[in-house]
Amino acid sequence: VGFVACDIPFKTVRRTVKRSSSGWSAYSVMKPKSVPENLTDKFFISGYLARGGAGATTTWSATDAFPTLDSCTRARVLLYSRDSSTVELRINDTIPHSFVVAGDDRLRELYVEAQNIGSVGVKVVEGEILCYGVSLEGDSGVVVDNFSVRSNNGHAIFGTGAAINRQADDMLGYDLVVLQYGLNIMLPNQRNFSKYRDQLRDMIAYVERCFPEAAILVLGVSDRWIKDDESGRYKPIGSVDALTRHQRAAADSCNVA
Repeated sequence: VGFVACDIPFKTVRRTVKRSSSGWSAYSVMKPKSVPENLTDKFFISGYLARGGAGATTTWSATDAFPTLDSCTRARVLLYSRDSSTVELRINDTIPHSFVVAGDDRLRELYVEAQNIGSVGVKVVEGEILCYGVSLEGDSGVVVDNFSVRSNNGHAIFGTGAAINRQADDMLGYDLVVLQYGLNIMLPNQRNFSKYRDQLRDMIAYVERCFPEAAILVLGVSDRWIKDDESGRYKPIGSVDALTRHQRAAADSCNVA
């Protein structure tokens, strides 16, 4: 399944995992004005973080929506604890294990390996932590982290903390970063996307800074149809080829795929 956030400030549906949480204050990189000043540089590339004190809890449970994703063998809970805290980790609703997390200005992880991990629960017992989420992994195959942030045209990546991203990369070891943006910026028959091309170059440079060992792939934009006001019929938006050329130009100039 890959990475799943701890808590997010809206309801969502994800077929591969169920999540229940309480006691957190959730923040989004898309709403910087609502984020406390001392947390603005603590966002991971996921775009969300949750702050919780004693009693805050989240449980992630796998589902049988797809074959082989009903359990995993490795789980990593990513968290940040500026001061000392105590956190409980519960696997498959068994007896919880308690961890004392020494205060540190770095990203931390609670890591567990077991056969058939169907659910992972985390609870703050003492202190306060920032919990980013859990990565549900296996010992073979491919782990895909889908960092989808609503209404994000890609520029929100600059609101994430470069230091946090580098520390997460040290733990998770990303091989490939895929940048897939552009669908929402297309307008009917627009041909000039030079400003977006320049922004995309900056995004690529930031990814290289945060994940220096990873290859980068810029994924071309998909087609999008719009409804014609006069005929009532749907037609192509007419700017896909132009946007794709600008995306390719940005990738070529940065020597990425």
